[in-house]
Amino acid sequence: MFEQVTKFNEGKLGPWDYSEMVTNPAYDQGEGRQVYWGGTDLGWNLYQLAGAAIIDSLGMGKRKAKNKTLTKIDPSVLELKPVAVSQHAASNGSRITTAVNPPPFPPVDPLVINLDPANFDEDRFGDDEDEDEASRGYYVARDNPLLLWRDERDLFLEELICLKGRGVSTDNCCELCCKEGKFRCVDCLAVKFLCGGCVTRVHSFNPFHTVEKWNGSYFERSSLREASYILQLGHHPADWCTNPQRSTKTFTVVHTNGVHLIDLAFCGCDQAGNHGTRVQQLLRRRLFPATTTDPQTACTFSLLKSAQLLSLQSKLSLYDYYLCIEQLTDATGTADVNDRYKAFLRCLRMWRHIRMSKRGGRSYNSTGIQGTSPGELAVLCPACPIPSVNLPPNWRSIGKDLEYLYYQAFGIDACFRFKRRQVSSHERDPELGPGFAYLVAWDAYSKHLARFTNQQEMSTCSGLSALDHANSKYVKGYATTGIVCTTCRHEFVLPEGAGPLQKGERYANTDYVVARSTSHNSETKKIASYDIMCQRSINLRNRLTELPLENAECLDDQIIAHVVPKFHLAAHKEECRINFSLNYEPGVGRSDMEGPESVRATLPQQLPVH
Repeated sequence: MFEQVTKFNEGKLGPWDYSEMVTNPAYDQGEGRQVYWGGTDLGWNLYQLAGAAIIDSLGMGKRKAKNKTLTKIDPSVLELKPVAVSQHAASNGSRITTAVNPPPFPPVDPLVINLDPANFDEDRFGDDEDEDEASRGYYVARDNPLLLWRDERDLFLEELICLKGRGVSTDNCCELCCKEGKFRCVDCLAVKFLCGGCVTRVHSFNPFHTVEKWNGSYFERSSLREASYILQLGHHPADWCTNPQRSTKTFTVVHTNGVHLIDLAFCGCDQAGNHGTRVQQLLRRRLFPATTTDPQTACTFSLLKSAQLLSLQSKLSLYDYYLCIEQLTDATGTADVNDRYKAFLRCLRMWRHIRMSKRGGRSYNSTGIQGTSPGELAVLCPACPIPSVNLPPNWRSIGKDLEYLYYQAFGIDACFRFKRRQVSSHERDPELGPGFAYLVAWDAYSKHLARFTNQQEMSTCSGLSALDHANSKYVKGYATTGIVCTTCRHEFVLPEGAGPLQKGERYANTDYVVARSTSHNSETKKIASYDIMCQRSINLRNRLTELPLENAECLDDQIIAHVVPKFHLAAHKEECRINFSLNYEPGVGRSDMEGPESVRATLPQQLPVH
């Protein structure tokens, strides 16, 4: 079954009795009582399973044994009962294993018996550090697939060229009805010719596939509309309305594979009341209309899903995404593709708002979306202490030594990379969900800021410049110069924890946003972090009393510590490094409170809906 170093019982094959399996240090190798093992660890385990007692004079764990005299041991050895063993050191320093009373016979795994010893010979593979890459020839197909593909690339090229032409089709006969076929679909698996009637019939459930038409020499881009296809709404895709109401203009649908011009018909029969309004008929076909008044453009649900996911995951701009859609429609630039970029942006903004409301459970509330409470749709941090959510009933009576478990630590910071030009107004471009999630409601926020047109509170800390640029003059033509946000120590943006900036990082902006975000959890004690906390903490209570919020001054009582994030602390004066250091604050652990800096990378995607 495996290999043995030196002879055992003069080469006698098993099965052996227990007296022969006992190794005594008084016996020598010549009497066949000592076994020197230098093989694999698996072999060592199998040898013990066979009931052998082992003397390892060469040292356990060595990969190669010296003076090998190999003798195969018969698999019947495994039929012996294993023995309990004891180990002690001999006079020469070797370890000696001696058999004692045998334990009950354990079941033998048949998988072990059938193992091929060649698969477990470590010397077969050599040392890992000296292993030659060429010796792993059986891994070439897995590790180097390009080497194999390089010899087959002409085959791939030929097949692609074949698909650009007629392929395996030898005639123009329609595959389904044997009439003259001119069309084929590049999105379907079948590549046969179809006539106009058949291509529209088979695409009743896939009206946005890309269709090509044979002009006698080559295939040119076509459409189902050219094959007289009409998308009927309000009925089963395979059925037809008895009184269809055709759209007055050619309907435009933006899909993941391009911009499509289609002929569309709404339901106008006696069952139209059951099929809903025109907007409802579009939505029931997973088409999101760009407007609710006589819609002429719609985006498919799959397009909106992919656009939202790509913007969040890959940070792809929506402009570049729409350009890709146009390129899929016509990459040559010779065709006139309808520009639906603004309609696409409008649909995506409405889509995000509806999806956020859906996940917030607003469809199950009688007040609907309009009855959403401030901050209700924000995703709460599961680790921060929230009363009645993740705190025990007696958390208020906890001892002083453990009350730090229920501290809420949050950080404040602003970023000036998110500028927005003054191109519209809030009247023409209103908020969809004022204060529903992360951004504060604009109406109350703007009224508060109007009282502080030029706030004069400059920094006395020589290492800071945030307040020195609070009234920056580079704001002309911008409706927003940046965003201030509050995040917990786990890098979750707090509900109503973000607000736009107009003239730098002013107290009027940060105080309002902080007061709104912390008002959703006013029972727990808090630790506030800010890179200019040495200045912001001065006269904080007086500024809070000026906010148009109820009991805003109570925030000063809830904050038990004002600190500066660890990375920013080095830029402060020595006095600040002592008074606002996290290293001297009990109950914060090893938190660095630099969470707002990490959130900046995804902040534009976290705050798109307002």
